[in-house]
Amino acid sequence: MKSIAIWSPVLRYSRGVGRSLIGKRIFVASPGDVAAERKLVGSIVDEFNATDGFEQGTAFFVRGWEHLSGTVQRPQEAINELVLHDCDYVVLILGSRWGTPPQLGEGYDSGTEEEFFEALRLLADGDAPMRDILILFKDVGPVAKADEQLNRIREFRDRLERSREILFNVFDSEFAFSRYVRGSLRQWAGQGIEPYFKLVTLPEALPLDEILTNQPTVALLELAKAKADEGLAVQAERLFDAATADGDPDGLVAYAKFMRRAGRYQRSLELNGQILSNAEVAGGTDRKSASRRAMALAGIGIVRRKVGELEASRTALQEALQEAGPSGDMKVEAYVSDNLAHTLRQLGDLEHAVIALERSRDLRGELTGDRDAATLINTARESLRQRDRVTALQMVENALDILALDKNQDRVLYASAKALQARAHFELGAYAQCLEFAAESLAANEHMKNDDGAGICESLMSRAHLALGDFPQARKYADSSFRRALRSGNKTGEAAGYWNLAQIEAAEGDLTEAAELTDSALRVAREGDNVPLEFAIGKWFEGYIDRQASSTPGAAAD
Repeated sequence: MKSIAIWSPVLRYSRGVGRSLIGKRIFVASPGDVAAERKLVGSIVDEFNATDGFEQGTAFFVRGWEHLSGTVQRPQEAINELVLHDCDYVVLILGSRWGTPPQLGEGYDSGTEEEFFEALRLLADGDAPMRDILILFKDVGPVAKADEQLNRIREFRDRLERSREILFNVFDSEFAFSRYVRGSLRQWAGQGIEPYFKLVTLPEALPLDEILTNQPTVALLELAKAKADEGLAVQAERLFDAATADGDPDGLVAYAKFMRRAGRYQRSLELNGQILSNAEVAGGTDRKSASRRAMALAGIGIVRRKVGELEASRTALQEALQEAGPSGDMKVEAYVSDNLAHTLRQLGDLEHAVIALERSRDLRGELTGDRDAATLINTARESLRQRDRVTALQMVENALDILALDKNQDRVLYASAKALQARAHFELGAYAQCLEFAAESLAANEHMKNDDGAGICESLMSRAHLALGDFPQARKYADSSFRRALRSGNKTGEAAGYWNLAQIEAAEGDLTEAAELTDSALRVAREGDNVPLEFAIGKWFEGYIDRQASSTPGAAAD
């Protein structure tokens, strides 16, 4: 990797020592319609360099076509050879425009496309400095009839997804865009400068309109759900757009849930708001309308919880519960009660959380009796909170047996059951088994594009590796879990991520870094109103300090 060594004698840190910085170059590739986001990358990099970059010993420099001097070469060729080839990273931003073809062709439909595939070639060249590519797509919302430019972008996203070799993110706000860029900067700052090689190949383009057929809305909706289960989110989104073009409330409920699990919270909120603003749903006095209102409000409450707005989450879920009761739909009422209990627990209102959970258990019992996987999983989760790990494991295993017999197995329940199975083994000290079950849950969550669920698994795997003394693996999974939380804006995941990293620093004996990370964990937990998590983090750190004090030679005895 070609890097720039910088020495800044005026920089001072908590350790009181000056630090040399490694310079790394970022190439920004984009068509002209995302100029604002392109400019924002520079502001985010400047802010990072002044804060976290100094702490991690890295300074980033943004490069692009703007930095090219006059030349007689083909313009795109000059950009590639004189700017891109010296860069360590690429940030590719796409909105609704694919771009214009480069002069003299070269087989590409746009200069941005040529820059991307040239970056892939550099990524596979062990002598080139290229290390990683961050791909960001701007959510342009549903488009009744997309033009050729937007179709090319969607097909490109689908190729990336079907390759399963390179990840991308979709942003629906400046806040989300900034999260993704900062998360990557943090990851890149920690990377070494050893040679790197990664060969990435993409499948041929599949015209997405070909997956649409002249089928009724119900059939399109089922196909969309099937594509989502297969992990083909781009195709699923295209089908959801078609299935909800007429504003079908049931389709919008499913679409909003899909967007939430993909971490696209703003879009999920918009879809749920669209349900509530539907005249038929808003004014309907029948049970179906009440059920739809309940599900939309529940969706809003879940998103609010994930972004740390717990009071708003409680309000929305309580309103959902008021609609769910009159709807007569016990399955919906149980679903709302489960989520209300989750929010109340994070708020520290354990008494009412237990009441909500018991209500859910009673409803599910009336629906299916004792052989209900969701009830068993929720009860197992409660048993774990009571530290009854053996009972929890028995319930989880029973739930998995039920799910195994279901041809239309609920992947979300399966992933949750495996995560609980892993957590129970962790608490029993069976770390190898914990890693096995957590890996199964991680695979299921990643298949569903459920970043939050995947982050929970990675956090658990980090703690298991730490308990086994494998610090590199512990840090690997802690970093990945933390990045997922930053990307999605999940406050609980972000606080847990800081805590994971603090535990690793503590295990490695770096008290200063452990203290700084703990302070960040407490701050984020407090911002998210997560009282139990804040208490657990504080209690852990107090215990860590006490252990440090008692192990110090010459420490005073009580």
